[in-house]
Amino acid sequence: MTWLGVGGVTWDYVVGVETMKPEIKDLLTSNRAEYDKLYGADSAYWMFQDNAMALKWAVETPEPLGQMERWTFPYVISTSQYDVTLAAGSEEADIQSKVDNEWGVVLPKLLLADSEAEFDTIWSEFIQKRKDWGIDKVLETKTNLMNEAKQKLGIK
Repeated sequence: MTWLGVGGVTWDYVVGVETMKPEIKDLLTSNRAEYDKLYGADSAYWMFQDNAMALKWAVETPEPLGQMERWTFPYVISTSQYDVTLAAGSEEADIQSKVDNEWGVVLPKLLLADSEAEFDTIWSEFIQKRKDWGIDKVLETKTNLMNEAKQKLGIK
């Protein structure tokens, strides 16, 4: 309902598939503001979005934008196997938090360094702090989590 609208009003079953009525589809692609006002479907309300579920009903993007969208398909890949989360309250999460906070302090210093030598000094000190805090343990844990995710996804 949040994507197609009301059955029988904005869509019907066509050969067992939920299909948007042609006149509704025309309105969607020609006057989005009016469509949203009249029907409020097709992600009109962001809080009801379920993008993964909605893919099966997505309307093809009209030209010329559709051409640009389709051009990207061979070049876009999922990198979800690298999106790992450290357990809250774990030693690794605490170390990562320290490193992230320190990066917020160090980055402006790097950007505003007066010379390459000053930059190199700031960078070396940051790298040493990370090492002293135990960044290697964090990287090992993240690598293990990534490998588990890859295994679950069937990626070698």
